[in-house]
Formats: sequence, structure tokens, C-alpha cells
Amino acid sequence: MATKDHSMKPGSIAAYKQYTLEGLPSTDSYMRVAQKTFIAGEFAYAVQVFKGASIAKVSKGRISGSVIDFSEFQPMTLNGFGHTQTLELYNWQGKDYFWIGTKGIQTQNNEANHYNKDYWATQLGRFEFQEGQTLEVTDIDRLTYLTRINTTGASEGAIGRVEAALSSDNKYLLIMTVNKNCKQARMTIYDNAALNTALDSSSTVSMADMTGNIKKTWLVSGNIYSILLNGSIQGIDLSNKFKASDNWYVYISGGNAGETPSITKTTFGNTAGLSKGKYADN
Repeated sequence: MATKDHSMKPGSIAAYKQYTLEGLPSTDSYMRVAQKTFIAGEFAYAVQVFKGASIAKVSKGRISGSVIDFSEFQPMTLNGFGHTQTLELYNWQGKDYFWIGTKGIQTQNNEANHYNKDYWATQLGRFEFQEGQTLEVTDIDRLTYLTRINTTGASEGAIGRVEAALSSDNKYLLIMTVNKNCKQARMTIYDNAALNTALDSSSTVSMADMTGNIKKTWLVSGNIYSILLNGSIQGIDLSNKFKASDNWYVYISGGNAGETPSITKTTFGNTAGLSKGKYADN
């Protein structure tokens, strides 16, 4: 039985290690962090980035007890996809697809932090996992012009990064963009089936043409990094909506190397709630 840890920071929640990840690709014996891990039954998938995030790798592992072993399957190599913390599995028309960030651009290379010289994803794409395959950006179906994820279809300025998350029932896709200059975030929820139907007809779909499929949108007031605990975004998630009168919950994890990770939960559209995250101590 777990006991309460009285040394936790105020406003903390307890977090416990569930799995150890083994056998992931590394560079010169240096283990690269998993940007996102997705659990799917007896298997798990993880995305990592290499060479300034100009290359991403998606690995498949088998779960055995508390260990996920990624050495059994050859990883996929995704050239030019950029830094992403999006890896969302869903089934569409009998095929298993992942949403992933793609089209990496050095969007923040004029800033002091050396990590900002990385390539950051500026589009979203879908792909099927195929062991050992190498993909280029243009090999996959993509959602483009993510500067226009609003009800008017007008551009809101250059994107610094994009992340996405499916609701737990896979019916809705939350897309978050962060403006390159002012760091303001736009979050918009779309019907996932509508997006996939559009991609079935065209390998690239402009979000300016998808305004009719928006379920809800939210322009966060101010610099989102200044609002969030730890001042970082390490991943996002979206709850189900159980009845029409309900609102969605948005979850954002944060924390750079050496920092205590944080979790923020807020109702969709509640900017004030973004400042009320909790540390995930163990």
C-alpha cells in the first residue's frame, strides 16, 4: 500500500513509476528521451528526436510486467518531422493510424537557449507504423496551414510549435499551436472523423477549409509559457465529453531537465485554470 510522502511540495500530487523503457534507439551510447509514449494493449510506442530534431524515430515495444522492451522491433525513421510530443493512435476505416507532428522548421533559432535551434513540428500528419520503414514529410497525409485553426480561417501569425491530442474515445482531436513571436497559444477541437475523411480525399488538407468542423476554439490570453507551472509544455491531453452539456478537460504536462514535472488540468477555455498546475512528486 502506498503511503503519503510528507516531503512533497505544496500543491503536489503523488506520481509513481509504472514502466521501465528498455532497448530504445540511442546516439553514441547516449539514451535519448522518449518525447511521448503511447500504451496500446500489450504493446507500446515511443517517439524520440535526434540531430537537432531533424530526425524522429518511432519505436514499438512489448510490455512485460513493469518493463517495456523496444529491442524486438526495428524503429521507423521519420526525416524532417521535427520536435514533437504528439503520438496518438486511433483506428480509421479498419487501419491503425498515428497522429504525429511533422514538417520541422527552425522556428526559434533566434533565441538564446541552444534547444531552440532544434527543428519544431509545424504541421500534423497521419501514418501507419511499419517496422523499419523510413518516411519523408511528403510521404504522409498532412494537415497544413495550422496558423488558421480558428473559425474565420484567417492566419494568426507564424507557428513556433504544434501539438495535438485525441480525446479518450478518439472522437475529437485537440490541436494546439504556439505563436512563434508572442507565445500565445490557440487550442481548437475538431471532429476526428471529419479530418480523416478529408485526408482520404487529399494528401494535404488546409485548416482554412476545416472551419465547419470546429467544435470549440480557445485563444489563450498572454504568453502560455509564462502562465504554466515550470514554463514548459511536455505534452497535452484531452478528456472525453460524456454529455452535450459537459465541457472538455485539457491536461498539460511540463518540466525541463532537472525540474520536478508538473501537471495542469483545466476546463477548455479557462485561461485562469492554466496557472493552477500541480507538481508530480514521487
